[in-house]
Amino acid sequence: MSELVLIAALFVGLVVLALFASVAAVATVTVALVRATGVVGFFPGDPPAGHRSLDEVEARLRTLELERYIDAGVVCDVVPERRRSAGELFARRGPAVDGVRVDVAVPTAERTVTDVWFPIPERLTGQSALERFLNRHRVPYDDLTELVGTELPVRKTATGEWRVVLDDGRPRGSDAGELFRRNVRWLLENRR
Repeated sequence: MSELVLIAALFVGLVVLALFASVAAVATVTVALVRATGVVGFFPGDPPAGHRSLDEVEARLRTLELERYIDAGVVCDVVPERRRSAGELFARRGPAVDGVRVDVAVPTAERTVTDVWFPIPERLTGQSALERFLNRHRVPYDDLTELVGTELPVRKTATGEWRVVLDDGRPRGSDAGELFRRNVRWLLENRR
């Protein structure tokens, strides 16, 4: 009988512990969400909802003003990377492809880093995006680290993301029509 009481007490203790843990987790999530959305100043010293200082507003406006003049970034890293179909809509169906990711630092207040990825071509024909990119910047195929420090044109897209501008003058990955064409091409090439 004492074993049954001990098991029941242990069960009740675990249920109470789980209840307290659940309440604490819900409270933590609620506080984090409320603070993140700025609905209520939850703790002493928190600003009222939606209020910023005039200095913060002016600093943000200065940042936006200066971003209009940003038209280039600097290559800060070149990394081999394996991706599925270069981020296309049907990427899950395609095989992973070896490529090169070029990270570009954009001189913003947030110290933004954007990247552009190129698949490694099956053979060198001078027609692949990677070959055209390397030739344009006079980088030898056997020393890709020479790209580091190279200035590349960048543009802010309508969604607020910074993108590297390639040879066609459009930010890479921001044109819906090009994305659609690449996906249709991929579907036609990989029909079963």
